[in-house]
Amino acid sequence: MANRVLRDWTDSDRINNLSAAAEILLLRILMTVDVKGKIKCHPKLLSSRCFPLRTISDKKIIAWLKELSDNDLIEFNCDGKTISLVRTNIGRQRLCKSKWAVLVKEVFARDNYTCRYCGKYGGKLECDHIIAFSNGGTDDLTNLATACKRCNRLKGNLSVESFLTLKLKK
Repeated sequence: MANRVLRDWTDSDRINNLSAAAEILLLRILMTVDVKGKIKCHPKLLSSRCFPLRTISDKKIIAWLKELSDNDLIEFNCDGKTISLVRTNIGRQRLCKSKWAVLVKEVFARDNYTCRYCGKYGGKLECDHIIAFSNGGTDDLTNLATACKRCNRLKGNLSVESFLTLKLKK
């Protein structure tokens, strides 16, 4: 069952290489990561979060984590206690409306209500992901910019460089 669920929205080549247990762990990790795709915990804590009603040994958790890492689905930091999903859309979610609204106000104020791409002040403004969310960009303030509606629609999920080159040609 888990195999079918994951295959709908992940790169199936990487998923096909996993054992059933590692695939289940990946699915459960995806359910517990934060909006940046990270989870900080020791294997024992991870075991209790992902398998609350079962006792899984640290050795098994570490083996499954290694399997996920070998298939480029997760990364560990150097101390082995932080698990990060590789920059893909796996497990990443957009912020809820109330948190997004607060972030947008902050970005608009920081950018003085001016489009970063054309310099237009005021008007119909939107908050743009500099590196598009669909390309692995985050909702971090450093990746957000104020854009007029026209520029934001034209940019879509292009990089800033590609967008500015396209804009200069028009």
